[in-house]
Amino acid sequence: MPSTFFGLSIGKTGLNAAQIGWNTTVHNSSNINTKGYSRQVASFEAGTPVSVYSRAGMAGTGVSLIGVERQRNIYYDEKYRISNAAYGNYNTKEYYMTSVQNYFKETDKDTQGLTGYFTNLYNAFEDLQKNGADSTKRTAAIESADNLADFVNYLGTSLQSVQKEANADIKTTAERINSIASQVATLNKQINTLEQQGGVANDLRDQRDRLIDELSEYGNISVTETNRGDDKSVLNEFTIKLDNKTLVDTYKYNQLIVSSVDGKVNQNDIDGLYTLSWKDGQDFDSSSPTLGGKLQALFEIRDGNNKTAFTGQADINTNIGDDFVVVKGTNCNDANKLNIPAEKGTIMIGAKQYYYSSFSVEIDDATGEYTYTFEGLYDDVGNKKITQDAAGKQVSIGSSIDYKGVPYYQAQLNEFVRTYATSFNKIHNAAEDLSGQKGMDFFNGKSAVTGKNYELYEEIKSFSSNGTAEGKDGAKTGTSYYNVTALNFCVTDEIKDNVMKFALASDIDKGVDCVDMLDQIIAGKTDKSMFKQGTPMEFLSTFTANIGIDTQQASLFATSQSNITKAIDEQRMSISSVDSDEEAMNMVKYRSAYELSAKMISTMSQIYDVLLNM
Repeated sequence: MPSTFFGLSIGKTGLNAAQIGWNTTVHNSSNINTKGYSRQVASFEAGTPVSVYSRAGMAGTGVSLIGVERQRNIYYDEKYRISNAAYGNYNTKEYYMTSVQNYFKETDKDTQGLTGYFTNLYNAFEDLQKNGADSTKRTAAIESADNLADFVNYLGTSLQSVQKEANADIKTTAERINSIASQVATLNKQINTLEQQGGVANDLRDQRDRLIDELSEYGNISVTETNRGDDKSVLNEFTIKLDNKTLVDTYKYNQLIVSSVDGKVNQNDIDGLYTLSWKDGQDFDSSSPTLGGKLQALFEIRDGNNKTAFTGQADINTNIGDDFVVVKGTNCNDANKLNIPAEKGTIMIGAKQYYYSSFSVEIDDATGEYTYTFEGLYDDVGNKKITQDAAGKQVSIGSSIDYKGVPYYQAQLNEFVRTYATSFNKIHNAAEDLSGQKGMDFFNGKSAVTGKNYELYEEIKSFSSNGTAEGKDGAKTGTSYYNVTALNFCVTDEIKDNVMKFALASDIDKGVDCVDMLDQIIAGKTDKSMFKQGTPMEFLSTFTANIGIDTQQASLFATSQSNITKAIDEQRMSISSVDSDEEAMNMVKYRSAYELSAKMISTMSQIYDVLLNM
C-alpha cells in the first residue's frame, strides 16, 4: 500500500519529467542552425503502478522517462547517401568537362577555337592561291599554319593541366576518406563507451552521421550497425564499406595508400600519376563500375579512354627469363592512332604487371598487321626479366575505361595532327619550292631530346618508340608519325625561317606563279576519305561538338541529381530538423506541466502540514 507521502513522490516525477522535456527543447532550440543536428524528443510512460491492497485496483506512481531519442529515418539516410554519391560523380565531371570545353574555346564568341584556326589556315591558302610568288602571302599562310600548331600545343598542355589537377584531387580525396574513417572509428568507441554506461550518445551519433554523409559524396558506401544483444547497452558493431571493401570495422579502420606509379599507360600522360591501394592488402580497382562518387569521376576524367586501351597476345615463344615480350594480334595497326607511351610504359602480361623501356614495331607488308616488341622489361621489385610463364597470355596497357576523359581527347588530337600532317606532307613532298628542290615536310614534330624537327616517313615497314623508322624504300633514318603528338606538333623550322621553301608547284619551270600543288592541298580540305568522320573539318567539328555534348550532359546530370538529392534531404529534414514554432510550443507545454506538478506538491505540502499539526 502506498505511504502517506506517496503523492509527493508522484509530484516529483512530474517535475523531473517536465524539466527533462524542457531541457531537451532548449537543447533543440540551441542547435536549430547546427548542420547535421537531429531533433531530439523526450519519451515518457506512466510509472509502474503499485497494489493498494484492496479488493481490486492499482495506484499510479507518476511518470517515467523512456529515453531521449533522435528523430532519424534510416531509410532516408540510405537514400540520401546513394543520391549524394551520384551527385558527387556528376558534379565532379561537370567541373572538369567545363574546364576542357573552356580550353577549346569553341563556345567563346570573343576568341577562336580549333575549327576557327583551321578555317583561317585555308583562308590564307586561298589568298596565297591568287599570287603564289608573293612572299607576304606566303608568310601569312605559314603563320596561319604555325598558329594552328601553337593552338594544338596549347590544347595538349591544357589537357595535361586538367589531368594534373584531377590527379592531385585523387590524392586529396583519398586522404579525406582516410581522415573520415579515422574519425568515425574514434566516434564509435566514444558512442559505445557512453551507451554501455547507460548514457545517450545522440550528439555523437549526429557527428558520425554528418561524416558519413560527407563520405557518401566520394564513393558508393554501405553502412551496417549491429547490436550484439537485445539490451541497448550492449556493444554495437558498426561497419562502413566503400565499393564493397571494408573501410571501418567498429574501432578499426582501413586506409587508402596513395603512391606514384613509375610508368604510364598513355603517350601524353603526365609523370607521377597516383594509384590507390588498401593498407590491409585488398586490391583497389580504380576502374570499378561500382566505385561511384567523386572518386570514380576523377579516375574517369584522368584515365578515361573510351574503351580504347591497347590489347594483344604474348607470343607463344615467350620464355621465363626474357627481358622482352613480342605481342601479336593487337587492336592497333595504325601508327596514327597509337597512343601507348614511348618509354616507362606500364604493361600487364597475364595478371603480372611490368614496365617496358621502349618498343619497336614490324609491319607485315601483306596484311598490314603490327607485331610489337616491348623491351627492357622490369617489375615493381626490380626483376629485369619475365618471372612467370607469359606465353600466349593476354597483354594490355592500361584499362579500357568507358568514358571520354583526358587520354581520349589527347588521342583524338594526336590522330588529327598525324593524319592531317601525313596527307599534307605527302602533297608537299611531291611539289617543288622556288629553288626547284622537292618540298620537305611542312608539318612536323619536335624531339624533346634534341629540340630538332623529325624526318618523317609515310611508308614504313618498321619503327621504334625512340624515333627511328625504316622506310619501305630501305632507308633507315627518320621516324614515324607516331612520334608527332599534340604536344610537339609544329611547322618545320626551316620553312618558317625561309618562306621560299614552301613548295607550291609541281614543276617550278612552269613559273613562280604556278600553284597547282597548292590546289591539291586546298582540295584536301574536302577529302572525305582522310578520316572516318569525313573531311578534316568534319573530324574537328565532330570532335569539338562531342566535347560540348559531353559537357552539357555532365551539367544536365549534375543539376538533375542535385535537385533529387535536395528533395531527399528535405524529406529527411522534415523528420530530423528543428522547427522553431514546434519547440516554442513545447516550451509552453513543459512549463505548464512543471508549474502544475509544482502546484500539486505545494498543495500536498499544505495538506501534510495540517495533518502533522493536528
